[in-house]
Amino acid sequence: MIKINKIDFKILNQDNELGDSRLVFNMKGSNINYIVMNTIRRTILSDIPILAFTNFKIDKNTSIFHNNYLKLRILHLPVWGIENTVNYINDKENKTSDNEEINFNNDNDELNDIDNINYNNDDISDNDEKNDNNEEINADSIEEINDDSNEDDNKKELSTIKHLSMFVNYKNKSNNIISVTTNDAKFYYDENIIKSPYKNNIQIVKLQPGQEITFTVITSIGTESSDTIYSAVSIATYIQNDPNNFDFIFESRGQLTEKRILIVAIINIIRRIKNFYKILKENKNSQSFDNSLDEFKGTIEINNEDHTLGNLITRGLQEHKDVLSAGYNLPHPLIKKVIFNYSIKKDSNIKSIMKDVVDYYCELFEKIRKNFETIN
Repeated sequence: MIKINKIDFKILNQDNELGDSRLVFNMKGSNINYIVMNTIRRTILSDIPILAFTNFKIDKNTSIFHNNYLKLRILHLPVWGIENTVNYINDKENKTSDNEEINFNNDNDELNDIDNINYNNDDISDNDEKNDNNEEINADSIEEINDDSNEDDNKKELSTIKHLSMFVNYKNKSNNIISVTTNDAKFYYDENIIKSPYKNNIQIVKLQPGQEITFTVITSIGTESSDTIYSAVSIATYIQNDPNNFDFIFESRGQLTEKRILIVAIINIIRRIKNFYKILKENKNSQSFDNSLDEFKGTIEINNEDHTLGNLITRGLQEHKDVLSAGYNLPHPLIKKVIFNYSIKKDSNIKSIMKDVVDYYCELFEKIRKNFETIN
């Protein structure tokens, strides 16, 4: 297995002001490269569970703004002032567009059911078909992805998460145009009324004389991979100072701290790597084809994955001492399917090589996580 050397980690700039926070850190080391940094960046942008306002019931709206316009504005309000301890969401649980029915063509705006997320303990988003031609890889030294305690803890967090509700009931009885803001709304958290979580007044809608608005909206949880309203950050990028030295810059939208976002990102990366290995081991949703003329060349096909995992695993294979060449491709940009191609040295084994790569990345990202945990 590739040796993991010391990782230097330093905070360059940190601002914890709610709604205007920012974290800049430097990370360097022989094991740190643009693939590792981009994996962290892509995960932050797509896989962090976030609460957003999605479930609407509009009882009355006589303003000049259509219900859809009002929904679009509120959908993108950041949700603050609540606790979010969910680490990840399985694909079957992350179906915002289907389950939450944010329907912009339905004039009958009934409140959607906030308890309609399917909390199945399934790790693979589609079918679990097996292929007899797949290679089975021994993963004795690797923690199983479906560890009962981890899955049960996360399901508990999902099922017990407290949602934020916003209720607005306002009629303009003046002769002037009035802005209805978050200060005019009532907020409920865990069935208790709370003060507005927004330190700055946010405009919701403008009402002309005699116009009125009455609606309720409740949060739901999801990730940015299902809808951009679940974005955890407003920016996430990095600067490459040299091949093994990077400055990482990102800003939270306020629901989670930057430290929490980084830790959740690492949890998701490690989980994704282990899930990849589990798919290979159990022949779930994957195919492996060996060239019959040369047992040291082959192709591995993995469904429900993209460039994030493809680039990471390929780099690990390329750095392995027994790999002659390795690459990957996505046959279609809209289909989540990664195809790995490899060529290895004689007297070596792709099973043990893949095990080394997975072990290496799990250890590396755990080490990175320990550095992130030192952030105040």
